[in-house]
Amino acid sequence: MRFPKSRRRAIVLLISLGLFVVVTVLRFFVTGWGPTLNVFLFPYALAGFVIAFLWAEESWRWGLWLVASLWGIMALSILFSDFHALELFKNFVPLCIATIASCFGAFLGAKFSRRA
Repeated sequence: MRFPKSRRRAIVLLISLGLFVVVTVLRFFVTGWGPTLNVFLFPYALAGFVIAFLWAEESWRWGLWLVASLWGIMALSILFSDFHALELFKNFVPLCIATIASCFGAFLGAKFSRRA
């Protein structure tokens, strides 16, 4: 699949928004909004792996594009709500986990790809 870089990034951002919805629903039904490691770790690592396997040129940076919408939603929620420090920390940790998982998954996907 040969797409220009801008189209690839748009596709990854759309996947990111869809993954955000799926992870949010999973988080609600599995844990009742409690923080869990596996709900954020596995979907983002797998998505990063698949995207970097298909387009290996940008390697781990696909992980950053994959969680860009999460960080944007987090920034908007901080700006437009009255967060306490403890609530902010409880939301910040899963975002960091998702970022690390997606970057690591993308790194491994690029390494396993024949195009790299």
